[in-house]
Amino acid sequence: MKLFRLVPFLAAFALAMPLTAAAGDDGATVFKKKCATCHGKDGKGKTDMGEELKIKDLTDAATWKDLTDEKVEKQVNDGAKDESGKERMTAFKGKLSAEEIKAVVAYVRTTFAPKK
Repeated sequence: MKLFRLVPFLAAFALAMPLTAAAGDDGATVFKKKCATCHGKDGKGKTDMGEELKIKDLTDAATWKDLTDEKVEKQVNDGAKDESGKERMTAFKGKLSAEEIKAVVAYVRTTFAPKK
């Protein structure tokens, strides 16, 4: 098959891709696009929204004391609510791929979590 015959098919395929974070985004890119608004670029949560929601400082060892990658991944997938049921963090399941969620969890742990 000649290449020029594939062009319309490839263009249609590209347009049908879901408009979540760009395919192949690494954890840093996903964090900057989806997380930094609340958590801050430095992970300290010192943004207007972060302070309003009392977001934990991701650079603080106490934050990571009992926090596993699986717990972080679950929170990114499912979001978080306070005791009264008010949403504290949006759920990203369906908005980010499983690979993007794993990448952002790895980025957060390696970038912000204090080294042991």
